[in-house]
Amino acid sequence: MWAWPWPWFLSCSKSQAKSKNLYLILTFDSVVESPSGSRYVIGVENEAAANPANRRKRQAYSNVGVKNDPFIIRDVKGPANEPTQLNLELIDTSQRVVITKEKPFKRVDGYMADLKYDPEKKSWLSRRVNSVISLNGEDYKIVAITQNEVVLSAPNQKKWPVSYTATP
Repeated sequence: MWAWPWPWFLSCSKSQAKSKNLYLILTFDSVVESPSGSRYVIGVENEAAANPANRRKRQAYSNVGVKNDPFIIRDVKGPANEPTQLNLELIDTSQRVVITKEKPFKRVDGYMADLKYDPEKKSWLSRRVNSVISLNGEDYKIVAITQNEVVLSAPNQKKWPVSYTATP
């Protein structure tokens, strides 16, 4: 049975590598007047989306109280056609957030990591959850990435946590 090659030097380095936070960003882009009233244009950018096409910024048109993934506008401060702020509720967490034209909402929704395996002189850059890396002829799937660790799933379904190590 093949086992993980110990000692091994698989590392995820925050300082040397390009590991980074992936954000959900909500922006208050504009107001559109319609016969039924004001509609608010909210920019939605989900850098952690599994599908690359869904990572780009899109605009969602919404009214107060209407569910629009990933938010519901709960309240508008100021005149309806020129509000000073929008109060939103995030659908996934029920968190209440405020956005203005000058101040978007930004939350870490995931991570990318760079991996390096010195014995084979291999590097894998900007890997996300569900990415597959080939190591010693075996494919390992990245099943989780946190601020401090990457978890790989071996072909036998065994999980291997790999902690980040800082390098100078």
